Amino acid sequence: MQWQEEYLGALKHRDSLELATVDIYHDYTTLAKKVGSTDDRPDRPANTKELPPASSQIPNPSSRWKDDLVEAQKQRAELQADLSRVNSEFQRLQNQARVDSRRIGDLTLDNSTLSVKLRDRAEELRGKAKLLEDLQHETVALTLQLNLLEEQNQKLKHENNELVDRWMARIGQEADAMNKASDFT
Repeated sequence: MQWQEEYLGALKHRDSLELATVDIYHDYTTLAKKVGSTDDRPDRPANTKELPPASSQIPNPSSRWKDDLVEAQKQRAELQADLSRVNSEFQRLQNQARVDSRRIGDLTLDNSTLSVKLRDRAEELRGKAKLLEDLQHETVALTLQLNLLEEQNQKLKHENNELVDRWMARIGQEADAMNKASDFT
């Protein structure tokens, strides 16, 4: 409303300035007509158009206001259409931002969950790698023990065979000696 009052005030001020000089224009026109009718200059054409009265030269302020009002209404309608278009675009973008915000939240949660799972899996793999390494060390140690025991077993078998052979030889000698002693020849 304030801009309309300012606009109307400016129009009234302009009209008061124009209407203040209307009498001067009218008097000048009248004087020019009188001088023109008494002037018998040959260089002036005979059928010179007369100026219309001063009141017809000044546009009617109410028609001008109407034109200004029509133009202002037209601009207001264009601005209203632009505002509606911008508001609908704003609403669409705001809704899209909400959807995107929720999606970002969901993806952030998924990212956190997957990061925890990845850390757990990495820890599990490190544990399994440690167990595998320990198992390999244990396997090597047991293989060495097995080899030593097999060597010892071979050695004991060999000793046992020697002992059995020596014992058999001694028993054989004793049997021969008893056979000789019991021989009645």
